[in-house]
Amino acid sequence: MMMINKVVIDQRRRRNLLTLLALAAVTPARSQISVRLPRVGFLDPSPAKFTQSRVRQFRAGLARLGYEDGKHYVLEYRSAEGQFDRLHTLATELVLLPVRVMVVRNTPGTLAGRQATRTIPLVMADVGDPVELGFVQSLARPGGNVTGPSNATLELLRKRLELLLDAFPSGHRIAILSNSADQNTPLQISEVQSAAARLRVELRVFDVRSEGGIDGALKQISVWKPNAMLPLVNPIYRSDISPRIVAWVPQHLIPVMHAFREEVEAGGLFAYSADLSDHYERVAVYVARLLNGADPATLPIDRPTRFELTVNLKTAKALGITFSHAVLARADRVIE
Repeated sequence: MMMINKVVIDQRRRRNLLTLLALAAVTPARSQISVRLPRVGFLDPSPAKFTQSRVRQFRAGLARLGYEDGKHYVLEYRSAEGQFDRLHTLATELVLLPVRVMVVRNTPGTLAGRQATRTIPLVMADVGDPVELGFVQSLARPGGNVTGPSNATLELLRKRLELLLDAFPSGHRIAILSNSADQNTPLQISEVQSAAARLRVELRVFDVRSEGGIDGALKQISVWKPNAMLPLVNPIYRSDISPRIVAWVPQHLIPVMHAFREEVEAGGLFAYSADLSDHYERVAVYVARLLNGADPATLPIDRPTRFELTVNLKTAKALGITFSHAVLARADRVIE
């Protein structure tokens, strides 16, 4: 009996040894395959849990173009989790891998990517006005290593202020919610102040640099008692700030002009926005072209072509607001 047990144990040891040898042979091969695939970086200033839908849309866009993650490229995702001071380190990490192309989200992400490299192609995502920010020489011919689709932030901001005053003609006091940690904020403030001077509107800017600062800013706004609020767009706006605003409004009855349709669908009053439903698919098109050897300096900046005014009549009724027929006639989507 002891002899039989010894034989069984020896057989098990032999099988385990063969398994380990097989794994040792396979693992380097897989690693070598992974190394041979081009790496695509994705630098994200926002918390990762709020942007995975965008990453999925980006992957799906590349897959439709014949590029599958793990088969034709390897996606290297890095999130600063809302801490913008981490972006430069993360961008440098992606450069050193190295990545073949880097997707850079928002103004802080693009700035960090541009500081880390002037040779690796950078594809902007959710960036408003790259010429004004100095990222590219012109929309038609970027002239450097930065390209990608634009969001037309300043153009949209002017239009939001005009529509806000059309809906509330007596709204001469407007609270502006901003984030001074975002390099795009000074441009937005300058733009809205210029428009406000022309429209004879009084503005007051309230700064929110993180989720922890939103309650204090909203408290200051309620004390000032504006006629309306216009938040500026920044990397943590949709994830951390916007939901708090939507929840805060019913208790304070201050109308807010939002920047995205999804905010109105979540209970916000109204929004004027670009149709960005396919934005990350457009980002994927740029990445695919660059992987195929295109020169970022000659890839024109794509701008949104579809814009929409979304109105939530259910929220308006709860706030005691009646929109004029003129405003409703201009609405592309009405939620009842």
